[in-house]
Amino acid sequence: MKIIGDIDIGIAFTTPTIIGTVTTGIPCLLNVEATADADDRVLNYSLTEGSLPPGITLSPNGNFIGVIDKDDYTDSTRAYTFTVTVSDQYQASATDKEFTINVDI
Repeated sequence: MKIIGDIDIGIAFTTPTIIGTVTTGIPCLLNVEATADADDRVLNYSLTEGSLPPGITLSPNGNFIGVIDKDDYTDSTRAYTFTVTVSDQYQASATDKEFTINVDI
């Protein structure tokens, strides 16, 4: 048997690598999305490497939640790169991708 090309695991991210920009004092409206080949799959997102901007968290539904407080921002970092893993409810399929969120202070 000969296999050519990438292995299709049935889940693929649809969000671009650079997700967008978060502005201090404004609630984050960004999210990450993936699709599954099977319609009956419930996808769960988790941060597996790197860090998000301070004050922002990733929900299991793929939404970035929170507000960056300008007064609490002590780091000079303006771009945060991290890895998100998405898996189905059976943990039968999973994939990960590196993303970046920019910060406007």
